Parts: sequence; C-alpha cells; structure tokens
Amino acid sequence: MKVLAVIPARGGSKGIRRKNLSLVGGKPLIQHTIESALDCSKIDKLVVSTEDVEIRNVCASLGAELVERPDELSQDETLTYPVVEHALSEVEAKTKSTYEAVLLLQPTTPFRSRSDIEAAIKTLEESDADSVVSVVDVGANHPARMKIIEDGLLKNFSGTTFEDMRPRQELNQVFIRNGAIYLTTRKSFFESKSLVGARCLPLVMPAERSINIDGEMDLVFADFLMGRM
Repeated sequence: MKVLAVIPARGGSKGIRRKNLSLVGGKPLIQHTIESALDCSKIDKLVVSTEDVEIRNVCASLGAELVERPDELSQDETLTYPVVEHALSEVEAKTKSTYEAVLLLQPTTPFRSRSDIEAAIKTLEESDADSVVSVVDVGANHPARMKIIEDGLLKNFSGTTFEDMRPRQELNQVFIRNGAIYLTTRKSFFESKSLVGARCLPLVMPAERSINIDGEMDLVFADFLMGRM
C-alpha cells in the first residue's frame, strides 16, 4: 500500500504562540513527528504543509519535503480535511502518481513512535476497513463519572438518575481519539470527505504516548517527560 504522510503545521496557534516550534526535550515540537515518520519504512512520502517561512526552514533542515499551504487554508477556523486534500492533490500532481492511503500526523503528539505508525498501516493493510484512528483509554475520566450543569444544578452526563460508583475496572472500557494517527484509504478520503471512514479500526495507544499538546501546561509536562526518557 502506497502511503502519503501529511504533517499540518501552520505558523499561528490560538493556545501557544509558535507552538510547532516550541522546544520539547530540546527539539522543536514538530521535529519529534518528522523523525518518527522518516524512520518508518511503510511511509512512501512525507510532506509538511505550512505557510510559515521559519517552519519551512526547520522542516527542510530535518529532511522533510514541503507543501506550500495557501493563506486561505491557514486560518484559525480552517478545518483539517481541506488542508490534507490540498497536500495530497499537490503531491500527486507533482509526482504524477497516486497514493492508496493518506496518513495525518499532527505535530502536537510528540510521543507517537515509529512502531505506532507501522502498526496503524499494517492494520489497514491486513483488513477490509477503510480507516484506522489512534485512541487511548479515558481511564478515570469515564462518562459514567462525568457531570453537566443544568439550571445551576449538577446532573449526571449519562442521563441516569444515579451515579455509577462501581470501580472503574468494572465499567465498560471507553476510548477517546488521542490525535496521534489518522489513516484512511484514498477512496474513503474523497468519498466521505473525512479522515474517518464508515469502517474504522482502532489503534489503541498507551497514555504515555498519547499526550497531546494543547495548552502551556501540556507543553511543560511533555518537556518534563521527554527529559526523563
């Protein structure tokens, strides 16, 4: 299966200024994703989609190919699908070849490993699914324990009239997407206009490789953990 990996990396960021270039473990955040992708033999081509000159220079120095993202796809409200679609179309037009699958690797998950990527591609190759998405067990943040506030009153998110106080190990296992890996066939990508198809398989990743950099505290925590590895 011929796989194109796309790393989206615009210069702006609402949560952390210049997030993709913030240092984690002494390296720019995006470098961790580039290195794990370049180390993966199952990826046929890796490109970084960015409009930012500094990010382009850093990524090029690391050996990543670049797709120049237009300004209209670099706004705060820009969705991921058109960014990946643009990158895929640009690469296929330039190389005059077609990729059977597209892999989204967000730079905000620096602990994702080469083996995680390889496992996702192998899972898609050996199945009749149209996509694979990485997930992590929600752990103690189980929906049975969650609350909402209605008219100032605390109520159970699950809609039940009682709180399920059973030990977490007795509750049904629940997962959440961790943002590390989105892999889909080209056919499903264009037909569903999404990175998640109708027949999507999970790639379960451990919590220690599922840290997603969203705010400053995430960045500090990731940098701390990286220093202990």
